[in-house]
Amino acid sequence: MSHTDEQASLSGSQLVATARDLIYKNNLGVDSTGVELLLKPNSWVPNTNAFLDSLGPFGFNIFVALVVDLLHEVELGVWRMLLVHLLRILTTLNKDLIHEVDRRYRQVPPFGPATIRRFSSNTSEMLNMAARNFEDLLQCSIPVFDSLFPDTHNKVVINLLFTMSHWHRLAKLRMHSDLTLKILNETTTDLGEQFHLFKEMVCTSYQMQELDREVGVRSRRQAKEAAKRAENVTDLGSASLQSLTKAVDVEGLYNGYNPRSKVRGHPGNRREVSVTENDKGKGKEKEKANSSPDQAHDVPGPKQLRRKKSFNIQTYKFHALGDYVASIRLLGTTDSYSTEPGELEHHTPKSRYHRTDRRAFVHQLTQIEHWEARLRRIKQRQSQQSPHVATHEMVSDPQLHHHIGQGEKTYDEFGQYLHDHAGDLAMRDFLPRLKEHILDRLEPGIAESPAEISARSDQHNSILFKAQDVVNPRTPHCNIMLLKNRNDNGHGSEYHYTKVIAIHHVNVVRLANVYESRRIEFLFIQWYESVQDHAWDTHTLGHVHFQPLANLNAFGFIDPGVVLRACHIVPAFSRGQRNLGECGISPLAGDKHDWHEYYVNSFVDCDTLMRFHYGLGVGHVYSHEVKPCPIAQTTAQTENESSESGETLRESTHWHGPANDDDDDEQDDDGNHVGVEELGFFDQGLDASTESLIHALDEMFTTSHTFNYKN
Repeated sequence: MSHTDEQASLSGSQLVATARDLIYKNNLGVDSTGVELLLKPNSWVPNTNAFLDSLGPFGFNIFVALVVDLLHEVELGVWRMLLVHLLRILTTLNKDLIHEVDRRYRQVPPFGPATIRRFSSNTSEMLNMAARNFEDLLQCSIPVFDSLFPDTHNKVVINLLFTMSHWHRLAKLRMHSDLTLKILNETTTDLGEQFHLFKEMVCTSYQMQELDREVGVRSRRQAKEAAKRAENVTDLGSASLQSLTKAVDVEGLYNGYNPRSKVRGHPGNRREVSVTENDKGKGKEKEKANSSPDQAHDVPGPKQLRRKKSFNIQTYKFHALGDYVASIRLLGTTDSYSTEPGELEHHTPKSRYHRTDRRAFVHQLTQIEHWEARLRRIKQRQSQQSPHVATHEMVSDPQLHHHIGQGEKTYDEFGQYLHDHAGDLAMRDFLPRLKEHILDRLEPGIAESPAEISARSDQHNSILFKAQDVVNPRTPHCNIMLLKNRNDNGHGSEYHYTKVIAIHHVNVVRLANVYESRRIEFLFIQWYESVQDHAWDTHTLGHVHFQPLANLNAFGFIDPGVVLRACHIVPAFSRGQRNLGECGISPLAGDKHDWHEYYVNSFVDCDTLMRFHYGLGVGHVYSHEVKPCPIAQTTAQTENESSESGETLRESTHWHGPANDDDDDEQDDDGNHVGVEELGFFDQGLDASTESLIHALDEMFTTSHTFNYKN
């Protein structure tokens, strides 16, 4: 601890002690001028602290011990408050806009195994939501809230949501550098400016009131408090009646009468009957009060008035946003001290509790835990003895770029496959383009010889990439991203985006040697065309759309080895659907569900975010080059001039099509797969040592030597 922190701790203790003397000895108020002058400059409070009193003399600083809490301060704090306030503004504009928000969230496709989950049907009610649900709402907020506000306010709201999503994803990075911390610091400043602009320009233009959900919660809370007060009053009345009954009993015994006597006409009996009937009446009222809290809530009460609400940024949770950069520099990344792992662990006992009888649940929970541990050990032993262990190891191998099932039970005969999809625009020149794609991927010696494709094509349901992205064309998890070719002259995004229609592999044989076949894996895809590139300075997400199906370059084939990873493509709901109410043109492409435009969600996870901070992602070897390496292969291409290295580059006739090097093959000479990031590793830029080596080699092979042929 530095000397400055020690002085701050000691001075803080002295200030608190002085303030407490003013309050308790001089009878000054806590918010009096004298106390405020002492404590307000450093945000102290007139409370003693055991840590500060005991460890303060040794230089302990209590403020350093209070780490930031991303889950409660941001996801359940700042973002939740902003979301509620946006819903209040939409309610003020038009109550039907709340239903539009719910409808859009329902149509957001999921992503990953649990990165983006399916949203509930009534998201605006925010029922049974945890922090992870609010995180998903933030990541998909821009497509949902776009164009719901007036034009004068829409840009302010979208900029705020963009900055908030960017800041949140940067704060959750599990590996930081000086550059990323600098970006986070600048984004924090931008976020504060965006919040102030939102409050000044948007919030002041509306008179916000409570939502229906907030009114209902407040009504139920007030009814519950009223029922509790009535119960307390009833208990007090019953106690007073019991004391009165005892007094009457004592008076009757003193006068010679027995109040418990059941003889008709006895005076004591008359008094007892009167008191007993009164007591029974009170008991019935008590039963009505205690019968069921739900019944008391169902009783219609007076209509609740909606309270006015304002957007308040003068809270500790907003104030703590500026401490994240300093905390990360001092203590490490936020996942090291986040409360999220502890909160997620609540699911374990809660899921087990439903399997108990709710009575002797402690013993039953212990038994369930023991059973699960035994089942895990049995499964582990079986996996070690399983003959398919090699396949599982291959799937989990981090060096493997992707994995496609090796089975050939599900296959399509080429003739039958072409016949079933005859007339579909996606199948135009399918077989010639497939042969061209396969010949482009073969080695030069094989490419010159005639080749034949087996009469059947094996079809697969999904493909697993090394980033643990499962791509399945039958589900919304069907979008992937690829690097642009280095010869693409477009300025802006470095990536292409495609939709996977089918996953196949074929067995290719040479006519010169029909006894050897080669397995070729390929993806049948539909290209997205870029409409607007991702831009940090203008707070803009990337926009893409499908090309017209009549375009020859709308479909193609690619090598799975050139795929970077899966990506999250979200419809631009404000642009509308392309074939609303129609059946579509291509059943194979499923265009009846297409939208006019789509957003490329850059904030879906940390890895995707760093793809757009080009050059800062750890492990993104391709991004450390001067230009992106040649990556994609497709049949919608034309031959280009040969490069200096003798490689034939092929690029699409249309500007958006990717290009490739013919020598990029999915396997090396040893049969081991070389992924796209490994291929990029061999194309690194030249440094000083490399240049000197090249110069020495040039001198070695270019220097003229004189040979004595006679000797």
